[in-house]
Amino acid sequence: NIQAGGEFLLERADQYGAIYLKQGLPDNSVVTVRLDKVDRPGPAYGNRAGIMVRNDMTSPGKSPGYVVLAASLFESNGWDMEWDANGDGRIDQHTEFAGYTLWPHWLKLERRGSKYTGYYSLDGENWAKVSEVEVPGASAAQDVGMFVSYGSARFKDMKISPLGAPAAKK
Repeated sequence: NIQAGGEFLLERADQYGAIYLKQGLPDNSVVTVRLDKVDRPGPAYGNRAGIMVRNDMTSPGKSPGYVVLAASLFESNGWDMEWDANGDGRIDQHTEFAGYTLWPHWLKLERRGSKYTGYYSLDGENWAKVSEVEVPGASAAQDVGMFVSYGSARFKDMKISPLGAPAAKK
């Protein structure tokens, strides 16, 4: 369970709670996580939970190679990707939301160099693509973890594996 009381909106704030693995995501790898339940969605539209990758998770607002695959903590909004397209360490681009957030669900983020592809799944086996984005400034190995911007969410089973390895099971 991760709880946070931050603000996470484009170019306005970079506040979050996270559990992460330092330098845990190498090039040509994939990270998957199951989001089990929202305990406290929080009062604001911008509340997110999901996978976060950046060169240094302890340097909000500064660390490049920054990409997020997130679920809205409100059911009507679904999933999106947000990233730092200019390498200044702050999120400045985002996709439109896909679908409607249902619980539980899985998120999967594939990394190939500076290209990241995000997916969501309602069963852990059938994946729907959210987007593919280019993120400049990514180091050879990046910090990777689960995050919440505001509210509370339960996570299970974060797995990191090389691309092409057998898919993670439920």
